[in-house]
Amino acid sequence: EPLTTRAPRMAHAHGHGRALLSGVGLNLTYSALYGLLALETDPNLRVVYEDVLQRRRDYDRWMPNSYFQLIHSSYSSHGPDLGAVDEAIDSLERHFEASDSGDRLVDNSGLPGVVVSPWPDRFGRVGNHAIDPFPLDRRSPHHWIWQQHPCTIRSGSNSAAEERSGGGFLLPYWLGRRAGLIDPAR
Repeated sequence: EPLTTRAPRMAHAHGHGRALLSGVGLNLTYSALYGLLALETDPNLRVVYEDVLQRRRDYDRWMPNSYFQLIHSSYSSHGPDLGAVDEAIDSLERHFEASDSGDRLVDNSGLPGVVVSPWPDRFGRVGNHAIDPFPLDRRSPHHWIWQQHPCTIRSGSNSAAEERSGGGFLLPYWLGRRAGLIDPAR
């Protein structure tokens, strides 16, 4: 399957900003919003949090990220985005089936259709990211895979010194189950 079928190509005007993104920062934002929306009872504050969630998702919709998709679908004032939920579940299944928990180097530079981004990443390096994001099964194992930039061409290592916890798979899965977005039969 071509890489470009999973997410739209980045528009030139947004490419540099997307190259600079921090997966850690996005995770902190979504994790905070999840907690706020799960617990907030004041309707006025919920509206504010839902607005922030929607604006965040509008910005990063290009990025296939099960964790973000399931949080958004759980708490969006517009209701679940069923297409995003299906994509999130598919992504988690592909990741679970393709991944082991040990370190390994993943190098996507030789894949057909990979276009290297001309923009520097947040550390000023050029050539580390592709224009389009890679699906989860084309990324290296990680304790929290959502922290990785989705367009990183080479990630991980061949050290085989560390096993990964699987938290990056388990949290979105159970979040989706709790919200009724993932069937318990899966």
